[in-house]
Amino acid sequence: MKRWLVGLLLIAVMLVGTVGCELSVSSKEKGSTTGFKALGKDAKAKIKVLFYNEQAFAMLYGNTFNAKYPNIEVEVIPMTSLMLPDKDKNKELVKLLEETSPDVMFLSQEQYEKLSGDGKLLELETIIKKDKFDLDSMLPASTQLLKTKGNGMLYGLASGFSAKALYYNKDIFDQNGVPYPTDRMSWDEVLQLAKRFPTSGEGPNRIYGFHQGSFQSGYYELLNNMGHTQGLSMVDSESMAVKINSEPWKKIVQSAVDAYRAGVIAEPSNPAANMNAVDSIFTQNHFISGKAAMTVDSFNMIALMSEAQKTVKDLKPVNWALVTEPIDRSNPDTATSFALSQIMAINSKTTDPAAAWELVKYLNGDEYAKIISKSTFELLTRTAYVKDKDGRSLEAFYKLRPGDKSYNDFNTLTAIPFSFYTAFDTIVNQEFKSVLDQKKTIEDALKEIEDKGQQEMTKAKFEQESGKDSKQ
Repeated sequence: MKRWLVGLLLIAVMLVGTVGCELSVSSKEKGSTTGFKALGKDAKAKIKVLFYNEQAFAMLYGNTFNAKYPNIEVEVIPMTSLMLPDKDKNKELVKLLEETSPDVMFLSQEQYEKLSGDGKLLELETIIKKDKFDLDSMLPASTQLLKTKGNGMLYGLASGFSAKALYYNKDIFDQNGVPYPTDRMSWDEVLQLAKRFPTSGEGPNRIYGFHQGSFQSGYYELLNNMGHTQGLSMVDSESMAVKINSEPWKKIVQSAVDAYRAGVIAEPSNPAANMNAVDSIFTQNHFISGKAAMTVDSFNMIALMSEAQKTVKDLKPVNWALVTEPIDRSNPDTATSFALSQIMAINSKTTDPAAAWELVKYLNGDEYAKIISKSTFELLTRTAYVKDKDGRSLEAFYKLRPGDKSYNDFNTLTAIPFSFYTAFDTIVNQEFKSVLDQKKTIEDALKEIEDKGQQEMTKAKFEQESGKDSKQ
């Protein structure tokens, strides 16, 4: 499902825009900017861009940019080597930069932080001020995060970001006389609110207080989300150690077990049982099908609900609204799901910073944001746009600031072999189920998860180092 959403995002965003005057920037040293030199209107230039592949770039950005500025040729450097599961993505990135010397790069937060720290990115704040680029109208949280990751300096811009919110079905709340959820609720408060709904009823009359995960990974997904809110991770990406056998995790598991046993959350379903049902992707999501009062999800949930209306016959539209995602009481203004979707940065060694800056400026400009706001599948950092969807406020996505560590960045745990995750997901779900069925204590289950998980980590690392992980 998540991979499908990523693909949908890349395909759906259509870009049209314009840019202002072209400027050339000379560098005195890596990452610093000392002056400007205008690029003539008809001057020819060529820049290289690091992106997923040439086709995706042309559809999303290149065709429009080249039509507007045919004098600036864009060559795309595919990021294929960074996507292979048997490769160390950080090492591959450095190698790719050395071999191809791209002018503009589309980076993850982890990549941005590493490259800016290594002096491989051009500092942009000086250019922005000289060029009078409107930075103030961009989401302050996004630029602050970029500065934090850049050790106080701004080395990139991002036109979009991802975040989660708590969706709730107003009709279900009204029908049961339960007060609506509010901003900045903790997970315990959300689950306690969910327990106020009746657990009786069969079939279409069965209502759940909370929906989490349509398929078998639902147990793991809920535990992971609850842990992240408290700054916890089941796996330490630096030591590559599984660390879940602790008191904080014990409390989280106990809270989740209580919710499932109380009938607040539906048991995860088996995806294999409905592979031939086209609409099962929607009907097994109890929130979309109108059988759950609340769920925590991303901006893409809105698109899924819309698509469900077109796909599932006689499906009643969800009368939804939003509040902020669950928070940690010790950090009530922090959103652990906040992540910048694509960070656009310029190589500090670029031979044509003028054309490179024009592309970055174009993709982060006001006119571009205004145009794509009508069809975007991501939240925009230009706060003047996408404030509502279908007449409903999206403010909840913008209220919280990003934390010091984001758990929504695809490359945050790139050092960990891909093959580990599938096995670990299964282990967590099996052990959680054994606790639900009262076959094990929480303490025994956590110890088993840690021991078995570490064994799978060792196995995955060995396969990665021997080149066998590529078959995953």
